[in-house]
Amino acid sequence: MPLTALVVLALVCAVIGGMLFFAGGVAPQVFRALPVAEGGRFLRRLFPVYYLVFGVATLVAAAIAAAGGLWREGLLLGLVAVGFAVARQGLMPRINGLRDRVTAGDKAAQAPFDTLHRTSVWLNGFQLLGLVAIAVLLASRA
Repeated sequence: MPLTALVVLALVCAVIGGMLFFAGGVAPQVFRALPVAEGGRFLRRLFPVYYLVFGVATLVAAAIAAAGGLWREGLLLGLVAVGFAVARQGLMPRINGLRDRVTAGDKAAQAPFDTLHRTSVWLNGFQLLGLVAIAVLLASRA
């Protein structure tokens, strides 16, 4: 396997591992250890970092892939990186605003909150599946 593909694969696997650890380890433990309101505040502070770190990592992987001639993988990684930016800059602020309204008693905000939250979960899932597909493409080069 060329060094470029190996470096990109390592970055992709690191992001996959981080996403799985966050979803399966961190988030559930936060709500086991903290009351719901405090857990929500904690995760609200953590998610911007999550999106930023994984977005930058996938963007770096995309640039390395493209520079190494791995155009298909680079393009897919670029799309995943855009998803992190959309989630961080677009969805997350709207979700947080709606959550604040729900917490303040605005029942009309619950349905749009649920819809946007579900959208962010689906986006994250598609990003994860995309990263797994990229890992398989890269591993098949070995």
